[in-house]
Amino acid sequence: LQWGNSLSLSSSLFYYDYRDKQVFGAVEDILFTTLSRLVNVPRSHAYGADVQARVAFPGGWRADLSAAWLKTRIDDYVGYDDFGVLRAFRGGTFSYAPELDLRATLGRTFPLAPGLQGDLAVTWRHAGRSWADMLRNPVFRLDGHDQIDLSLALQLARPDMVVRLNVENLTDQYRWTNAYTSNDSLIRYAARPRHWSLSLVRNW
Repeated sequence: LQWGNSLSLSSSLFYYDYRDKQVFGAVEDILFTTLSRLVNVPRSHAYGADVQARVAFPGGWRADLSAAWLKTRIDDYVGYDDFGVLRAFRGGTFSYAPELDLRATLGRTFPLAPGLQGDLAVTWRHAGRSWADMLRNPVFRLDGHDQIDLSLALQLARPDMVVRLNVENLTDQYRWTNAYTSNDSLIRYAARPRHWSLSLVRNW
């Protein structure tokens, strides 16, 4: 839907019915107990909804909003879990698939000088909790998190040149992005801390 130049809105409902969907799973190994490998899940499905909106305000301000809700389910699969136990995965969920994902960006384009334009944007993201396995074992849980990113772009006198400063994870939040077993150890990976980047971009 489109209302003039001030508001646009799009949304969708979706349902996926999978046959032999390939996912990262575990296979038995005599030395390491299990090894990660692509496995075929005979039957699984996913459904949900998403919506995106852009609002333009007076003074050059804009807001981009999006939300997604997702449900996944394993309908038929027998295989090894991360501890080498043969299990029926029926009723499990897809790995790394949070049920809720939200994003909001507030930005503004403004003139700085003749031939020089700036663009400032602040983005907030929220991802719900997910699991690094398909059985939702608590040791593989990845907690939900919020993240704030900042972006400042300067359009140079040449229309094809942009200097961009990005700050990811502005609040330096600590969280995990992955968890898996290795021999008798549980290993978790931490997300990147506050990260600054400066780039010069030329559009060809």
